[in-house]
Amino acid sequence: MMPPSIPFFYQTTSNDHQYRFEDCGIRHYQEHPKLQDTPLKLSDFDYHLPEDKIAHQPLETRDQSRLCYMDTKGNIRDHHFFELPEILQRKTLMIVNDSGVFKARIVGQRKTGKPYEILLLERPSSPQKGVPCLCRPQKQLLAEEVLLLPGGITAKLRCNDQGKPRIYFDAQREELMTWLDQYGLTPLPPYIRRKTMLRDAARYQNLYSSSDYGSVAASTAGFHFSHDLMAKLQAKGHEFVFIRLHIGGGTFLPVRSDDLNQHEMHSEKYLIPQKSLAKILEFQAKGDQILYVGTTALRAMESFAKSFHYCGEQMMRATDQWHETSLFIYPKTKRDLYHPWLGHGMVTNFHT
Repeated sequence: MMPPSIPFFYQTTSNDHQYRFEDCGIRHYQEHPKLQDTPLKLSDFDYHLPEDKIAHQPLETRDQSRLCYMDTKGNIRDHHFFELPEILQRKTLMIVNDSGVFKARIVGQRKTGKPYEILLLERPSSPQKGVPCLCRPQKQLLAEEVLLLPGGITAKLRCNDQGKPRIYFDAQREELMTWLDQYGLTPLPPYIRRKTMLRDAARYQNLYSSSDYGSVAASTAGFHFSHDLMAKLQAKGHEFVFIRLHIGGGTFLPVRSDDLNQHEMHSEKYLIPQKSLAKILEFQAKGDQILYVGTTALRAMESFAKSFHYCGEQMMRATDQWHETSLFIYPKTKRDLYHPWLGHGMVTNFHT
């Protein structure tokens, strides 16, 4: 899965009704016989996204976002997200990642008065382990003996054996999570070029997110579901099932190698509840439609199935436990199609 993604539930600065998704360079799928066996490179995934279509403020109503619908034949239609109940003609089970986003961004001032910024790459576990992070200015912060944080907390920054920084807080985990909730900032993606606002704590979160705040970025595909839309979908017989994958800081790291085989994919933790898997297997047995909401939901379920040899009995014994995945799904050639264990479609945002 190519991180990060751009949600279209944000307002754009241009006149949306004059804009078509084909303006981004999206076209009906056409196979090129001379190139279908040529290995794909990173540059083959480039597409044009007009700068004024990257929005910076949330819409008042989540389900008013634009929706580009592509059917199994590659035909493209422009819609809005509130039209999803009409688009889903068959009974559908939507697999959703309900991991919540914690306030992983810390800003403050050094002793010199100059600002610093720290982004935690995972949820704090214990003071002894420290937390992997990104920080700037890194060299100067690593030279500080003690870092003074807002609210009176102190910390130290040290590099591990691989030269990657970790932050060690002078606080227990419970105290630290309370402190982060008060002084931390919502980790907005880099393409949203504005200061963090108070409402971001709620808007950069899915309505169905659990209180298990373990992600440093949101599963943005779910942003477009409003309470009203979810109620309409359920009234039509569609169902939701929740799994959990804590999105790590690796989602902010770009793919730098033009040879995709050389990319080292980050790992993330996931959990599949027993009642969720039972519902998924029930839909699969009946041949009903299954729709992933976001690449993280697909990544978790596909990793789970691979790990336990696509055996429902083995998977059922491994439910309600945390597992880890570094799965990287990408086509190697234009003819190389990936066939997941289950699923007939996916809701996803534009990925950069």
